[in-house]
Amino acid sequence: MQRSMFVLGLLLVIAGLAQAGIKGDGIALEAELAQRIEEPMKIDDSDKGKGASNEKFIWMEGEPAVGGGGEGWAEFDINMSEKGEYAIWGRVLAWDGNSDSFWVT
Repeated sequence: MQRSMFVLGLLLVIAGLAQAGIKGDGIALEAELAQRIEEPMKIDDSDKGKGASNEKFIWMEGEPAVGGGGEGWAEFDINMSEKGEYAIWGRVLAWDGNSDSFWVT
């Protein structure tokens, strides 16, 4: 479950794809609202998610820093209507240094 928290944040908020430096516009995406969530990643609304937006989060079981071995994931479809430079901001709520990361590909 420790690994799961890394994803909790990834998708607690992949907050704001904002165009770099010029526009303050952005979108906020909640992890549990991904268009596709691949097992063993799952949505959870247990007490561990208290304080998370909508009281929900996504995670996958596994050892800290190893987790599910990259098997599960969440996918968001985003249409960028203009060419430009964009930034992706993500937040993680984790209980230790082995669970505080996520990958964006």
